[in-house]
Amino acid sequence: MGILSAADELALETKLKTIGYWLVEAKPCAPTRHKREVRVKRRELAEFCGNLATLLEAGLSLVDAMRTLEREIALPGFKRVITDVRLNVETGSSLSEALARHPKIFDDQLRNTLAAGEYGGNLPESLQSITRYLEWMERLVADVKQASTYPVIVVAVLLAFVMLLFGFVVPRFTAILTELGLELPLITKIVIGLGAAVQRYGLVALACLVATVFGVRYAITRVPTCAFALDNLKLQLPVFGELNRLLCLSRLAHQLSLLLKSGVPITSALELCQHAIGNRVFAKVIGNALNVVMQGGVLSSAFRQEAAIPSMLTRMITVGEETGRMEAALHSVATHLDEDIPRRIKRIFGVMEPAVMLILISLVGIVAMAIFLPLMSLIGGIGG
Repeated sequence: MGILSAADELALETKLKTIGYWLVEAKPCAPTRHKREVRVKRRELAEFCGNLATLLEAGLSLVDAMRTLEREIALPGFKRVITDVRLNVETGSSLSEALARHPKIFDDQLRNTLAAGEYGGNLPESLQSITRYLEWMERLVADVKQASTYPVIVVAVLLAFVMLLFGFVVPRFTAILTELGLELPLITKIVIGLGAAVQRYGLVALACLVATVFGVRYAITRVPTCAFALDNLKLQLPVFGELNRLLCLSRLAHQLSLLLKSGVPITSALELCQHAIGNRVFAKVIGNALNVVMQGGVLSSAFRQEAAIPSMLTRMITVGEETGRMEAALHSVATHLDEDIPRRIKRIFGVMEPAVMLILISLVGIVAMAIFLPLMSLIGGIGG
């Protein structure tokens, strides 16, 4: 069962007749119909794209290939989506147009890549490219999860320990020292002050943090300036900012290489890439480059003026422009980044593990000193 859209009932009846159906009843369908679509895992999406590419390469038509896959999909929600896509393709929509009805499942990057394959008459290769990219992302996410599991657990334990320490242990320790009337060292005073602050303002700080998170999420969906600032912040973060930048560059190189290989003109390719990278800073960079190219400039010169684009990429693009093999140069960049990014992720989280443990040990040591220094002073006074 699927949904067909049309301007009116007559247009809908015409569409249905082209695929051998009769119109029995038609109802207005709001654009928000698909808001409750199921979420499809990246692995299932990669499997669908790979199987569709294989069937198309075997000589099946797009409609027959999709009808075959419909019967094999086990997830009921995903099956309904593919049925809807197939029906719209049967009535004359392109695959990318039909997929656009389900943006929560098929994102801009995927649809633009397929649009490039349709434009260049090489849809199976576009599907294979998407499959390879999704499989690479799946491996990357798995590597991140594996590398981050231990640091995340340690950080969670550290936060719980801090809350317990400064919320309950330090206040009781403070009461004892106050009764003794001892002269407190500076480190003890600092720890006592932190404990009082956590006990007094801890819940308020937590509430402010939650409110800030929801406020930022609301702002980035309603205020373009806030969304741009957040994307820029993601690129400026210590350590992780460089990783985010490399991920954006990898998407750009993959997308632009495929589009150019499919025969899409450079201006159209840049326009398709602009909103498929997933970062508004890079969207602005690509938009600036598009303006330069449309005015007769070359892409390498346009990218050379942008701080977000590394010199390595501009050099490879220059070589591609000089040799007339831009798509091959970009493919080499994408391959290099695909190998480099997982190594960087493992290295980052490899450094995080001892760093978090060092912070935990240091915190315990500071609190222990704050407790024992006054006690040592008291014992020394008694002994004297």
